[in-house]
Amino acid sequence: MSLWTVADIARATQGALHGDAASNPATPVTGVSIDTRSLVPGDLFVALRGPNNDAHDFAGAALAAGAAALLVERPLDLSTPQIIVKNTTAALEALGRDRRAAAKDAFVLGITGSVGKTGTKELAAAGFAALGPTHATRGNLNNHFGVPLTLARMPVDTRFAVIEMGMSAAGEIRALSRMVRPDAALITWVSAAHSAFFNGTEEIADAKAEIFQGLNTPNGSTAEPKGLAVLPADNPHFDRLLATAQRHAGIVRSFGTDETADLRLKTDAGDGSRAINGTRVNLQLAGDQWCSALAGLLAVLPAAGLRDPAAETAAFIAAAGTVEPLRGRGQTLSLAGIDGGAARLIDESYNASPAAMEAALRLLVQTPTTGRRIAVLGDMLELDDPATEHARIGRLIAAMPIDVVHVCGAYADTVLAEVEPGQRGLSAPKALDLFTGIAQSIHGGDTWLVKGSLGSEVHLLVDKLSP
Repeated sequence: MSLWTVADIARATQGALHGDAASNPATPVTGVSIDTRSLVPGDLFVALRGPNNDAHDFAGAALAAGAAALLVERPLDLSTPQIIVKNTTAALEALGRDRRAAAKDAFVLGITGSVGKTGTKELAAAGFAALGPTHATRGNLNNHFGVPLTLARMPVDTRFAVIEMGMSAAGEIRALSRMVRPDAALITWVSAAHSAFFNGTEEIADAKAEIFQGLNTPNGSTAEPKGLAVLPADNPHFDRLLATAQRHAGIVRSFGTDETADLRLKTDAGDGSRAINGTRVNLQLAGDQWCSALAGLLAVLPAAGLRDPAAETAAFIAAAGTVEPLRGRGQTLSLAGIDGGAARLIDESYNASPAAMEAALRLLVQTPTTGRRIAVLGDMLELDDPATEHARIGRLIAAMPIDVVHVCGAYADTVLAEVEPGQRGLSAPKALDLFTGIAQSIHGGDTWLVKGSLGSEVHLLVDKLSP
């Protein structure tokens, strides 16, 4: 099905049709791309310009890959429909805003937070897909390029949309949310992530709470609050988030393990089962944080215009239960032990913040094992006070039944200095420097955890251990 025509694109972006576009304004495009490596035939290629590259240089490659049209800032000597605009970044944003306005019957959920955004988005996308046509952010395309791209890709007949929003500075979420105009906005958690760019977690909380400033209102009016705000009741910044939410939302709901939460998660200490407001839930994503995230999504559902609330809520929960961990985000891999047995590796190598690191370590401890529990940790990056945060993680490990911890990076020895002497493993400047020592110490029955920020390159260690 056609997502756009070149005439629609020109109208939305106030662009000029050029070449084949002028003679064939009804030319359809079936997708939108900003990267020739992932472009599929039928896509519109948006030639963005950045400080280090100009995608106009790759327009020929886009055409060779099957691009149906080009959104560019200057006419190119290529035989394909082109829409000429003053600024392709602004044009992409205009496309996103136009499609959001056209999909007026869609229920749009915006998600942000210091940790858990992508996993929560995946749970939401799977749950809503069981109820009707659903559109969601692909991967973690959650920045000033990814959000308008996601909106521009949204079919007009979408019933549910799930849009992830990320940030590294104040003001970014506000701009994204005003573009998305979510009907409901959910904050997964607030903690010290990207804290090098903020003066304390209070500022991070305020930056995340900017998502409420874009909440949808009747006819786009700013005078009458309408949307739903959903907050983590267990978070130490809950009251701060609540104060902002109450200024911008018509309804505020909470989730978590706190007894005050509207959607409360309880874990049975006897059998480990989990229930949300009495309804038992079971997820393939391991860890209480994901069941808590599901509780947040169940807080959203009453605002989603369900036709049969009881049946559709049950279908949502069941579909969310089918979501499997993504590589780098909790996926379990198999490792060959030097004794011929098989060990298990929990791959949490995609990224890390103090809260995410703590959650991953607790997952390691909670995972049943017949052998040792071993953590391989890289640096947590973009922190305001990295030495203090890494030392705190070391003290946390010292209080846990973790047998060995191997570390790499600038703050490796800061962590090792705080763990118990018997827990101290290898230390190295770079992740791959640990490979030989680790590979020669894997035994059947072991459970390994690999966690670190993307820049720590611990994902390369995972790739080499379990190709």
